[in-house]
Amino acid sequence: MNTSVVEGAPAQFTCQVEGNPKPKVKTFWKSKKNKFFFCSHQIAWLKDNKPLMSGTRFSTYFDQASKTAVLRINDVCKEDQGYYTCIVDNVLNSDRSTATLQVIPESKIDQRSYVETDSFKYLTPENKIRLANKENERRTSGVDR
Repeated sequence: MNTSVVEGAPAQFTCQVEGNPKPKVKTFWKSKKNKFFFCSHQIAWLKDNKPLMSGTRFSTYFDQASKTAVLRINDVCKEDQGYYTCIVDNVLNSDRSTATLQVIPESKIDQRSYVETDSFKYLTPENKIRLANKENERRTSGVDR
């Protein structure tokens, strides 16, 4: 299932794993010589068709009861956007499921009204008086305008 998350939030993908004979879920690991290998009976995923390694932000597990492979990404960043694929196989066949992660940029803009203090130094003398009068009216009436 494709998913969209806000930058900094977690994302999770699941993949139902069934078959006869029982499928093996592949996991990839990297050797010291930067070669990729896989082991059976583990959980594995690809990102943009490249092996995805578990790490501090990426975790995978297999839930035996529900026969579900799970990939969780913590603290999603824009580089995580892409295609995630789970590959399973048994002695007769293999299958894969792919989903897309879209990362929505976190808004860095304060949504509250804000005026720079220095903005008032550019007011003309007439506008300064008008602004001061409106402020006095607001204080005495008790109503924000």
